[in-house]
Amino acid sequence: MRMTTIILLSLIFCSTAYSDPARTNHSGPRVGVVYFSAVKIDDVEINHVASLFGWQVEHRYAGGENKISGIVEFIPLVAGVESGLFLPTISVLIGIRFPNGFHLGAGPNISLAGSSIVLGAGYNYQADELNIPLDFAFAVHKQEFRVSFSTGFNLPE
Repeated sequence: MRMTTIILLSLIFCSTAYSDPARTNHSGPRVGVVYFSAVKIDDVEINHVASLFGWQVEHRYAGGENKISGIVEFIPLVAGVESGLFLPTISVLIGIRFPNGFHLGAGPNISLAGSSIVLGAGYNYQADELNIPLDFAFAVHKQEFRVSFSTGFNLPE
């Protein structure tokens, strides 16, 4: 039931994501690594370090291209694929993007471990027309935590 809810919420959000062609597109594929402080999630043994694969959808709701902007990020990811595991996680971060490429956000995270709070920070490196995000996140759940690094790319709209 939990997995069905996560998948349905992902599809609904991705299908309704707003896009403004006058702004840089920060949505795109993500790949990274995550460190788990716990080695069991719902009686499933996991490694402390695992891969991350997913997609980020970003919506700006205030500001402009060369101004401070309010943002909402929706980030569904899957961890542990290299170990034969499928550990889905979904984060919704509300934050701010600065004109120099830095961004900060916080919000809820839902995973097989339960719900938690996630804090994220990153920088968007621009190479010609290609945007390369470098993002760090920290999630806390009860006495456990996760730290992740992810990157990817975004193309102009």
